[in-house]
Amino acid sequence: MASQKFVDLTTTEVLPEALQRVPEAIARREHILPLTFDGERLTIVMSEHPSSETLERLRFALNYPVSVAMAPHHAIGGAIEQYYGSTEIRRIDMPQQRSAEQIEFIELPDEAAAMPRHMLDPGSPAVVRMVQEIIGEAIQLTASRVLILPVRNRVKVAYRIQDAVYTREDVPREMHYPILVRLMVMTNLSGLIRVHMGDKELSLRAVFKPSQFGLLAMIEVGGDGAGLEHWQAKSKRLGYPLIEPDVPQIPPEVLALLPESVVRHGRCLPVSREGHNLTVAVSDPPEPDLLEQLRFLTNCAINVVLAPAGALLAAIDRCYGPADPETADVILWELAQTPDAPLAAEEAAPRNRTKPSPAAKRSAHTLFDYLHSIYTDKTLKLFEHIRAGAKLCRVNAESGDLEVVFPQSHLIEQLPAEARAYIENRIWALREATIIRLENFLASNRLARSLGISYGLYLAGCELREGCRPRLDPGAMRDARLNFLYALAIRTFPGVQSNGALLALVTEQLEAFAGKLVRLTEDASFVCDPTTASEYLARLTRQSPADERLDSESPPIENLVHLLLSEAIHVRASRMVLVPQDDAIEVAFRVQKAHYVRASLPQELHFPILARLARLSSPTGTLHVSSDSARWDCQIAMHVSPCGLAASIDLLPRDNAVRVSRALAARHHLEFVELADIDVSAELLKIVPMTVLRRKGVLPLEREESGALKIALSVAPTPRQSDALRLAFNSLITVAIAAEDDLWAALYRHGRAPADPPAISPVALALLADGAPIPP
Repeated sequence: MASQKFVDLTTTEVLPEALQRVPEAIARREHILPLTFDGERLTIVMSEHPSSETLERLRFALNYPVSVAMAPHHAIGGAIEQYYGSTEIRRIDMPQQRSAEQIEFIELPDEAAAMPRHMLDPGSPAVVRMVQEIIGEAIQLTASRVLILPVRNRVKVAYRIQDAVYTREDVPREMHYPILVRLMVMTNLSGLIRVHMGDKELSLRAVFKPSQFGLLAMIEVGGDGAGLEHWQAKSKRLGYPLIEPDVPQIPPEVLALLPESVVRHGRCLPVSREGHNLTVAVSDPPEPDLLEQLRFLTNCAINVVLAPAGALLAAIDRCYGPADPETADVILWELAQTPDAPLAAEEAAPRNRTKPSPAAKRSAHTLFDYLHSIYTDKTLKLFEHIRAGAKLCRVNAESGDLEVVFPQSHLIEQLPAEARAYIENRIWALREATIIRLENFLASNRLARSLGISYGLYLAGCELREGCRPRLDPGAMRDARLNFLYALAIRTFPGVQSNGALLALVTEQLEAFAGKLVRLTEDASFVCDPTTASEYLARLTRQSPADERLDSESPPIENLVHLLLSEAIHVRASRMVLVPQDDAIEVAFRVQKAHYVRASLPQELHFPILARLARLSSPTGTLHVSSDSARWDCQIAMHVSPCGLAASIDLLPRDNAVRVSRALAARHHLEFVELADIDVSAELLKIVPMTVLRRKGVLPLEREESGALKIALSVAPTPRQSDALRLAFNSLITVAIAAEDDLWAALYRHGRAPADPPAISPVALALLADGAPIPP
């Protein structure tokens, strides 16, 4: 059979008289394009060499003898649309004369409305086969990325190979969303698509994002663009030399020897010429018809060399330009982007990270030091791996409910209703059931709960380290505990590679999972001291309420924290500490140079109280409290104690209080005194009951040599007040001025009952002191 010539349809003109002799229905059915008509013979373009039966059928259908030229399949399809018109848009003949009042404007439907009413099943053989072809070709070409981009009425599939782009044959528009949904389902647990090639498993990362014409998909294949080992073996097996096409070294006159249509259709690239010998690079042994065609076009002897398929296609695009210039810039720009991690930007609301202050850094170090007292560096590395990895759920910021997390989940809303329903049925239902099972497991397994709390503390330390407000609230860490167990299950059970397998694990193998957690706490490479690890972890659980509604926002915790702060302000304490004990929370105050303990609190309120303090304060630990119509500034810090995290709240002195009191004393020619180190004798305190002293705001200091009683006030008395004080003390008095806060603190210190004060723990004493080491 004689070889057919190749034509470039982008530069070849189709004659109208040829178009008139081939009906559109035949052209589309047979995928042929009429090219010329000489009055007796019709020349048509086909993408494959026709058999004698095909030629006879066409001659009978067209009623003319037929000659055949060759062109790529996609080029013929584009030319049919160009010359016969799109199948989606039909021309409507309008009357020639109509008045302006008769003109009607018709709103054309958008592309989404023009899609088929019923979406193709993403699990159908056609969709599955198309996805396999796209991914398989990317791996075969050793592409680093695959782009699936919708453009008007078609879908472009492009590969990035080294620094060039290769675009394969277009995908029908109706397969766009089924392919995307299929890829989303394939991502399973971690946003990765796992592909088996022989005895090897590859992990491809899929990312989805919006574009001008709909959602696009980017698949990170990770190919290096070379694959030399495979091609060296193929070169040796076939007996062809192997080369890497060097585009800058190919002379333009060599490229001009072959038409672009021939190069693209035959996947052959002329690389050099020596006399009458032309060297052509191919990725597969060429057919005899192609070699004959090349010899005919170039009038040269053809020497064949082998080149890696990806490198060859990339070189063809660099030499002859993109196959689709209309979309080349868009494809190149998208392939050049650095896509976000599939589970970062959309699973958590963006945080305004600021440079952490020294106080925030100290608090972060405190949390990490506390975790280091229980766990080894290996465990903290595991925590970091989980923090950076895939998530199962998150807490809705508005409702507080748990919601399923899916890679690029914020884009699911942009899918058609049928596509969303498919994903919900295939993935959402499985993940929601997994969340329910894991929540039940947390409620029944104290070890799982304590490990989840530990992971939540690690997250809080990371947030402080990044300058963010930390989450210490047990209610706010529900998702942290579930995500920890989710990631741990995937890590400890390698066979769990899908949502269905994960659900089966948490449903049928909870005992095995619980056993893994126990072994984790008994492993000396994960915990510092296996003999005491269970005690530490059990204490963590006791310090968190079983009822997660008792969080930092609940009225009981809100009122309790306000009460503690108000009490510290009322007694003018300079510091208050909250120290966890084995069965309670110790609350102690430092008032001037004395230390006092108030009634203890239930230990299950420990983390809710810490979370409330962290929520009220800034990331630097600064807290502003309004009490007694005044504003008080506090500084909160956390400390590592033998029984867990302790907190100290320093009530910062009001800077202008002492200055104002000194100025007041000077204006009235009175003495100014500081009361922090003054101890008043018991005899003086018995002259007037303490209730009267507090009501009048006066403190007796000493009996002077003249017999007058020296008293401290915060304001200069009027003559009438002086008379009342003389009558109350039954003595002449002299007045000294003290700062108001100093006076009230001294009144509280001297008014405490000296007999049988509550015992204060050594840890609380150390925290109330400045710089004292905390005893072990």
